Amino acid sequence: MRLGKLIAISGIASRREAENIILRGLVKVNDEVINSCVTFVNESDKVVVDGVDISKWLKKDVVIEQTKMWVFHKPKEVITSRKDPQGRMTIFSILPREMSNVLSVGRLDYKTEGLILLTNNGSLSRFFELPQNHIKRVYKCKVFRSYMTNNDLNMIRDGITIDGIHYKNIDIRQDDEKWFTMVLQEGKNREIRKIFENFDMQVSRLIRTQYGEFKLGNLRAGEFFEVNRDIVAYYTSRVQ
Repeated sequence: MRLGKLIAISGIASRREAENIILRGLVKVNDEVINSCVTFVNESDKVVVDGVDISKWLKKDVVIEQTKMWVFHKPKEVITSRKDPQGRMTIFSILPREMSNVLSVGRLDYKTEGLILLTNNGSLSRFFELPQNHIKRVYKCKVFRSYMTNNDLNMIRDGITIDGIHYKNIDIRQDDEKWFTMVLQEGKNREIRKIFENFDMQVSRLIRTQYGEFKLGNLRAGEFFEVNRDIVAYYTSRVQ
């Protein structure tokens, strides 16, 4: 297994952050400091990251057994980050202390609320984020100006380029005078808000209600639940 992947699986860091940890000389394999990101390890190796032994994560059965996932309802005006320079509330100030090291699957911006997946397995987090895995995201959007023509809707469905950034085709429908449902398979920064702004429409409320097979349901803002272990094991086996 590649060393960076092992670090990500252990939940210490994301795959990208793992490379920085290696380059900083914080990783030892069999008591030798490793500085190369192209290092591979196997089950007989002892791997220590900044004093923490993560060797057990080299075993597939341990990874499947110990990997966990949670569905969390992120409230509005909360940051999806560990720290915020502006001192705003983060999801980790809401979650229990024992979940301080979990990773979020992607992010929701400050004003967006709704479903966020959390996991202690960095590679699993990455699996759900990658566009090529076609994990759908479903959003409910409330807007100030409600009128959108069929031509506007079809432009969004076919894919649209705004300020040089191309947004792939989105399944969109207007539910009533103010609310829209949108289904995405990628999540670029402020994508939905920018698309509506392109049509002179301002989003007043944005809620993610589904991510893959996981649904928000009646979960209240700030609440979470742990995903069934059989479901977690299924997805974990796919990234091993």
